[in-house]
Amino acid sequence: MTEVASDEEDEQPKQIPRIDAETASRGMVVGRDDAGIKEAQLIGSGAKVSEIKRKSEERESDRAEKFGDNFETISIFALWFGFVTFLGLFGVWAYHLVTPESWHFLSNTALDKLQLVVTGGFVTGVVSSHMKKRLS
Repeated sequence: MTEVASDEEDEQPKQIPRIDAETASRGMVVGRDDAGIKEAQLIGSGAKVSEIKRKSEERESDRAEKFGDNFETISIFALWFGFVTFLGLFGVWAYHLVTPESWHFLSNTALDKLQLVVTGGFVTGVVSSHMKKRLS
């Protein structure tokens, strides 16, 4: 196991040699990641270990929150897509209920399957569980 740095070490930051523009232009710098550059600047500025850890935890929290936001956006899109699809299926089913049989375009077997989907508890269960989760 490695030991955690004490506060005494925080008082004497380690110096990291700076890279001059000529060395950087020759391609001696590995990677061009903005987060890596920011971290190197933070370490090179003489920040305390506790400050570096705090900033790291802050960035990790931001990444997790961004992932959660993206997942929520996808979830909302899927919910709306399902709702519009359900309305379309319900419209077709209702059309077959109110129009004469000569106007129908689905077979009786297909209409029975459609009725199961429209009136089944599956759709209701999915929507209600999602709404309960969002509203609580």
